[in-house]
Amino acid sequence: MRSVSTPLAVAAGALLLALAAAGLPLPHVFPAHAITNCETSEEGLNAAELEMLALINAERAKVGAPALKVSPGLNRTAAWKSADSSAYGPGFSHRDSLGRWPSQRARDCGYPGDAAENIAYGYPSPAATVAAWMGSAGHRANILNATYVVIGLGQHGTAWTNNFGFVDDSGGTQPPPPPPPPPTATQPQPPATATATAPRPSPTATMPAPTATATQAPVYPAAGVHMELGAGVNMVTYVGAEQPAARALQSLDGVIRAVYEWNVAAGRWERYLPGRPGYVSTFTTLKPGRVYLVELTWAGTWVY
Repeated sequence: MRSVSTPLAVAAGALLLALAAAGLPLPHVFPAHAITNCETSEEGLNAAELEMLALINAERAKVGAPALKVSPGLNRTAAWKSADSSAYGPGFSHRDSLGRWPSQRARDCGYPGDAAENIAYGYPSPAATVAAWMGSAGHRANILNATYVVIGLGQHGTAWTNNFGFVDDSGGTQPPPPPPPPPTATQPQPPATATATAPRPSPTATMPAPTATATQAPVYPAAGVHMELGAGVNMVTYVGAEQPAARALQSLDGVIRAVYEWNVAAGRWERYLPGRPGYVSTFTTLKPGRVYLVELTWAGTWVY
């Protein structure tokens, strides 16, 4: 397993040993491997991407979430996705032209963990794109998710991609903040709409309490989410109402294997295993704003 200097890596190893001993399903571990199917000449941050990073971190600051660092692996992931045919026109999708969902693509591009994703096409500026994402519950949840520590940003024409992760591979080196953009006229409404995350949202701990000067943390909707999930592990931010996991996951019956959550306070992984005896699950309720690893045996659509 790739070495990362985070408690998450240590906890993941302990989780694997415990689950293996119990004969229970395991979350994915990502060994170091060569970058594959991820060639791009646009992985560096351009001025528009730096502006978008500043806008996103400004939104996070309003709810007391820490600023995101730039991940080389996720930057490569986002750049590749924005230049791919799946970022445009009728093929517009989180599933790329090679059939990969965001987490698989992130690993192919060198990131040592799962990834959430926001994509948009047709928006003429970073400000217009971020405004559209902030108006969508799934995209907004990814942007404000306090568990994410790194981000990758990709622009190719009017195609925009953000990838989010909670394994810090930034190396501590960050780009300088961009100069403030000059005032511009209001942009016309673009012909296309933004679409959401990795499938839409991804994992997270509870949002920290906002500071005295911060705005109130976002209120998540109770329903109305349709989220495409790929086979394997999907990192998603749950934005529905608090409810029993069995009820929230009904649309995935027959394809769901397990749901995992990192318990920040206790420093350990928690799990929900549908169809297993109740005592093997350490949580049975899904809560809004939390990040979960949802593992499926086949691709499916999560509706709640």
